[in-house]
Amino acid sequence: MVTAADDKGRPSDIESEQRSKDGTDPELIKISGGRRARHPLIGIVVIGLSLYLMYYVRRDVAYFFQPRVPVDVGEVGEALKKGLLRPNTYVKIEGAPDRKRALLLKGRITGYDSFFRLLQSEDLVYVQRHQRERTTDRVIAGVHSGRLVAFDSLPYRGTIRGYFAKTRNVSHDFELKAVLAAKRNGLRQIKDHKGRLVPLRDDTLFWVNASYDGEWVIQFSKKAYATVDDARKQLADLEMPFIVDDEPSHTFWRFVVLAKPSQVKGLIRRVSKPGLHAGVVKRQVGYAVKWSRMKVDGQALVFDSDEARVPTHYRLSEDGTKLVHDNSRPVRISADTALYISTSSKFTIPQGAMVLMADDRPGDYWHYVLLYAVLCVFVVINAVALRNRVRRRKPKEKVST
Repeated sequence: MVTAADDKGRPSDIESEQRSKDGTDPELIKISGGRRARHPLIGIVVIGLSLYLMYYVRRDVAYFFQPRVPVDVGEVGEALKKGLLRPNTYVKIEGAPDRKRALLLKGRITGYDSFFRLLQSEDLVYVQRHQRERTTDRVIAGVHSGRLVAFDSLPYRGTIRGYFAKTRNVSHDFELKAVLAAKRNGLRQIKDHKGRLVPLRDDTLFWVNASYDGEWVIQFSKKAYATVDDARKQLADLEMPFIVDDEPSHTFWRFVVLAKPSQVKGLIRRVSKPGLHAGVVKRQVGYAVKWSRMKVDGQALVFDSDEARVPTHYRLSEDGTKLVHDNSRPVRISADTALYISTSSKFTIPQGAMVLMADDRPGDYWHYVLLYAVLCVFVVINAVALRNRVRRRKPKEKVST
């Protein structure tokens, strides 16, 4: 084989053409032991992945540099009002836990985490506390410290939202005038006492609680009286009509009595005698009615609740000697009789909710700082290699014949 070279031993144009086909100098291949240079796309991929991981752990790195002593923001409700709660901060919060609706989250390796809401936080602040065993004797205190994070940053936020939507309802209370205004104007949503908007559908079920003028209930403990007749004997000398209440009770024998305002104090003194085991309360009536069944008549809410069991209203008989049931319809609820009007909706964790990761301290995140530093080194090394490769790259030379 004939190799073309000039008088100084340098490669000829033919060898230069062979070298320019792939941009690699054969002499460099010999020096490196025959290894070819790494494709630049690999460096670009390494830089891209490193930058992505740096972006992913940026909050953990920032939390590492938080003060080592938690910021005491005080009671959770006041802290929310003052705007003291910010994600990715190390804080100490006071708040009673909602033990009734607490969840137990099971991890694949790390054990269990209890997840509960802090009362007085308007459903905006939750606590997640780690525990090794499923059950624990540890008492949940009213003071919690740890890392505050946005609820929407949790990878399992969808699971928690779905669970609460299936198992928990939110009660909404309304003023009578707000309900009347919504009916008159044909509104499809209404604000409750807390300013939350509640959608209105034809089948939305409302509970209307009322108290009629002069109706009182005398209650006798079932522990003290074996039968209703035994309790009735204690009212033998009562100088006003009464009747057994049709509302069942597991703990009391109940009797309805109509009392004028001037008679109420005397009735209370009469029933409150020591050893009688009795008491007097204002009688309340509850109705369940759908939104489509409600109507407005002046300043009163009118509805027909045939679709549900209606607690009985009472009145005096024509001769005034006894009480009789009054099942007149439609039911009329005015400002004088209405106690409260409410409905319920599926619970959803509101936007902007936060979770306190209990006992998560800034110093525990040192490994994220180390990872961030390693990724920075990867980015710098590969960026320098790419820059040098671009500088060494020369335009291809044409072969002259």
